[in-house]
Amino acid sequence: MFCFDLVQQTVSYFSRGRERRKTRQHRAANGRSDLPRYYNSAYDTEISPVWTRDAKEVLFVSNRGHIHGTGGFWRMRAEPGAEARELHYEETNWRARPDFSPDGSRMVYSSYLGRQWHNLWVMPANGGDAFPISYGDWDETNVRWSLDGKKLAFISNKEWNTKLAIQEFGSGEEKALAIENRGYLRRRATLRLSVVDEKGKPQDAMRGAPLEYLEKCEEALTE
Repeated sequence: MFCFDLVQQTVSYFSRGRERRKTRQHRAANGRSDLPRYYNSAYDTEISPVWTRDAKEVLFVSNRGHIHGTGGFWRMRAEPGAEARELHYEETNWRARPDFSPDGSRMVYSSYLGRQWHNLWVMPANGGDAFPISYGDWDETNVRWSLDGKKLAFISNKEWNTKLAIQEFGSGEEKALAIENRGYLRRRATLRLSVVDEKGKPQDAMRGAPLEYLEKCEEALTE
């Protein structure tokens, strides 16, 4: 996972081989923990980084010092060797994906705390009491705040298939994002394949070819 800082034009990312910060007695210098984890790696994970709005700090999800789940929310200054501090802990997973409000005072994320579905939660940016802002029997994940702070965009599977949805922050009013026209960010080309036999006769690609024919094709490709 990585994220871009549009102010300083830098990239934040976490790599197991590069993380060397020692923050707890259970964590060795190489990120290996001696905690008896049941289903997670012995190495601490640090995922879903996001810049604070002033581009001076980074928030991320880590299981440092914890046995279950991918851990809680940690925050640190974006400087080499800076110490990270834990703001909030619950047994999250990789779908938490936190984001800051435009004024930097709050953070929003997805949580399944006390339920079986991921819904949206809000808490102060420096830690504190968290409270839910959606209560559906479906998942709402990958939430991001609008630049004016009035709306939240996220992925919802309310209608079983996933789609983009918008929620008015404060009122809870939610609606699916209607997509009328789709377009690619980059140019695309069409690739057409024709399957023929050794005599150039068209073949049905869905029917499958004899094993000896496939072996001949493989030999031709390796010559």
